[in-house]
Amino acid sequence: MLFVPGATYQDPSAPYELHSQIGYTTSHNWLVPQGGAGVESVCDQRRPGCSQCSRIWIACPGYRDKLDTLFRDESDTVARRIRKKQGKANHAYPDIASSTTSLPSSDDPSSDKWQPPVLSAPPICLEDIAFNHFVSCYIPHSHFSYLPVLHQRVRHDSALATTALATSLANFSVTTNDPKLMNEARSAYSKALAQTNAALANPLQATEDATLVSVLLLGLFEALAHPGRRFSPDGWRTHLEGALTILQLRGKDQFLSEVGRNLFIQVIVSVRTSSAEQVIKVPPALIELERQARPFIDSMDPRLRFLDILEGFQSLRTAMKFETLVDACEIIPKAFSLDQKVIEVMDSIPESWSKPVLLSMPFGSYSQHRALQLWNSLRMMRIFLNELVWKQIRYSTTPYASVPSNRRILELTARNGESMGHEICATVDMSNPDVEITSAEASMLVWPLAAAGESAMSSDALRALVIERLYWLGRKARLPQALWAAQMLEEGTQLEGWLPMYHLA
Repeated sequence: MLFVPGATYQDPSAPYELHSQIGYTTSHNWLVPQGGAGVESVCDQRRPGCSQCSRIWIACPGYRDKLDTLFRDESDTVARRIRKKQGKANHAYPDIASSTTSLPSSDDPSSDKWQPPVLSAPPICLEDIAFNHFVSCYIPHSHFSYLPVLHQRVRHDSALATTALATSLANFSVTTNDPKLMNEARSAYSKALAQTNAALANPLQATEDATLVSVLLLGLFEALAHPGRRFSPDGWRTHLEGALTILQLRGKDQFLSEVGRNLFIQVIVSVRTSSAEQVIKVPPALIELERQARPFIDSMDPRLRFLDILEGFQSLRTAMKFETLVDACEIIPKAFSLDQKVIEVMDSIPESWSKPVLLSMPFGSYSQHRALQLWNSLRMMRIFLNELVWKQIRYSTTPYASVPSNRRILELTARNGESMGHEICATVDMSNPDVEITSAEASMLVWPLAAAGESAMSSDALRALVIERLYWLGRKARLPQALWAAQMLEEGTQLEGWLPMYHLA
């Protein structure tokens, strides 16, 4: 057959087979229920997959180029014309025709065995599609804004390139709901792990930005590729510990570049948050690194000030866990002091970082997404601190809650928690039903929403708002973690320990 090259890279039968399994067929760029019943829906041809396929949770089979409808299969017609012209030539020059004798050849248009050449489209590389999708749709809303530039500087067979490929395939597998891609991603992950270990064993490579980013991407892979609702984030925590070790090896030179400083803060905030969530002591090496970094980082940087609050919160929870601090009269003032510091940081955040809402941000605005994460981290911290005070009074074994001043504290902390919960919900604008949200955007909201809904101070109305937004994010971004968090809140079960990973990875 004779085809127009470049029209499509899909097997023409694939879309029909895929949709027939779930009760739908595709006709041109329309989605039609089998049997022709119902209302036809025009495909919006969004990239990487259309909204229609996304709503019914299937892998989008791709789009047929509209130019295809302008061309017909003219193979037989072309062959007949060639034979006709050849016949005319033989009739006009009989001597030449009679003197020329040869066996039929498949390359001879006059032969019955001749077939016109098939022109096929050039092969397209799935790995390139996955990486380009990762860079264009995931990276702009994540911590890895530096990855595209850094990726261009390394060899295609380097640890960073392989790790980026594994993470890209894992992300694309989630986006397209294709489990087979995840198998390829895991194969690439195994290779990336070996290459990263080899780089760490090389003194010249161990301290490079590319090696540190490779370790962080391995952690992101753990977040993207985990198999189900109940799993341990130990793999991610192990990679985080590895990243902290690399920071120690890098010395003070890492603070001389903007990328180095951002990588440092990214790792330190993650380690601090993970330690506070697990209620464990932070490694001494982290405290020393923070001391070394102080002269190189703006003391008014909101992220650095948030680190100070994290340190205080982690110390307070650890002291309470190991019962070195048990008196509510000591615990409550410390918690209120930290809460006041959070308020001061909120009041000092630059205008360019002021209270962004997810769906009102320009696409690819990394600084705004970083600001959104910071704001919700501060709001979560206020919820945790006010809940800590609320529980000290509410569940006290002494008649502590009956004291009038303490009743006012109960009311104040509950109002503070409710206010922060509503502000977190307000960062998810559900007013536009046609908006597209990436998994990276949704991931940064799952833990803050879940924390607001789980708080013992939260009202039923707030919890309902949180669950509604988690389900909405889960469907829009095809993010099962958001759906699982909503289910946990509905069931009243304790939140799983992997939730902070999606906020930080």
